[in-house]
Amino acid sequence: EIVPIPRFPRTQNEPTCINFMGRMVSMLIKITDTQYTTFSIEKSGWFMSDGTEVCGLKTVSLLRQAVGVYGLTGIDRLLCYRILHELHRFVKFFRTNVTKQGVL
Repeated sequence: EIVPIPRFPRTQNEPTCINFMGRMVSMLIKITDTQYTTFSIEKSGWFMSDGTEVCGLKTVSLLRQAVGVYGLTGIDRLLCYRILHELHRFVKFFRTNVTKQGVL
């Protein structure tokens, strides 16, 4: 059975997201922004400069409880598409700005 994905009105805080999963992924990206946080392999999480954990195993566990394994799979897919989109943007930028100027 196909379940339709609900669409919500865009908000001022999230003008590009139209559903729950998109907003959740957007917030995960915001709270793990490398300008404000650092990822620690040893502690498996993102931390502020003062050592406060922003996103870690507890956050992922809470997400799993909230949206389940299928929800985490959806988050993973959305993040993969986001990475793919950013890579395409980079390649387009590289081709138009670097290659055409004869730098390489």
